[in-house]
Amino acid sequence: MIEKYLIGTYTRRISKGVYQLELDTDNQKLQHLQFVGEAIDPTYVAESNAKRIYAITKVKGDDGNVTGGFKEWDGSSEDFPLADIAAIHDQETSPAYIAVDETRHLVFTANYHAGTICTYKIGDDGSITRADRIMDKGTLGFRPEQQDGPHPHYINLTPDNRVVAVDLGVDKVFIYDLDNNGKLTPVSELQMEDGYGPRHIAFDEKKGVATWLVN
Repeated sequence: MIEKYLIGTYTRRISKGVYQLELDTDNQKLQHLQFVGEAIDPTYVAESNAKRIYAITKVKGDDGNVTGGFKEWDGSSEDFPLADIAAIHDQETSPAYIAVDETRHLVFTANYHAGTICTYKIGDDGSITRADRIMDKGTLGFRPEQQDGPHPHYINLTPDNRVVAVDLGVDKVFIYDLDNNGKLTPVSELQMEDGYGPRHIAFDEKKGVATWLVN
């Protein structure tokens, strides 16, 4: 069996962006490394069922200021590097996480350094429009890495198609309702122990439980 993987990278040395790699499971061999597309420090990548690839990135302006966002490529093509579809850079720095909502044609980002989560509407032509932006609120944890503000590290869908975000800075898990246009409505918050620092969450739908990755 051949399995394909997308690889996000830091581009501070020889890397140029996002890559694709095959794993031959029968022969236990990695093969066919291909360059997907250029991006600056695309540290997280997501792919939709329609084979659109989304990668976190950033750009630097002539004034030296950096803005963050993500790029979109057409992953249905076999012609590498892939053709750019669209990009948006509207955040203070590059996000830490990106995820896709297939049903509502949305993309979510969690921005660790800016303290915000954002939703984006994806058009049929691949166009990207920001739909909503929320800054997490709460009491900062006592750990040094929590002292400079909220730090959302993860955002994605729950099994019942709500949105969950976890924030390392304020030791909270947030649940939101979401409409088809990407508008977030707060539903509930789970306050963790001081300094708990949740970074990630995974759901086991068969057991009906959630597991957190913490500091």
